[in-house]
Amino acid sequence: MNQLQKDIKTALSWKAFLPYEKTRHQDNEAFKRLEWYINKDIDLYCKLEMRAIIKEALANERTHMGQNVLKQLLQSLEGLDGYE
Repeated sequence: MNQLQKDIKTALSWKAFLPYEKTRHQDNEAFKRLEWYINKDIDLYCKLEMRAIIKEALANERTHMGQNVLKQLLQSLEGLDGYE
């Protein structure tokens, strides 16, 4: 378990002290995601998030040069873990 996962686990332990009626649906969804991060590989999640952000930026980029830079970033990221 890496340090980020340990920090998340500590933060989630505070959840036990929150009264349920004071939590919102959005809070509960965030807690679920944090629990998922502890149990799954955080690095994989970060790569997936970066890939999604780059793809969204690529879809919105209007300049040819900007598209080329974003494509190179995406290829570099995909080359790190062997995904195509």
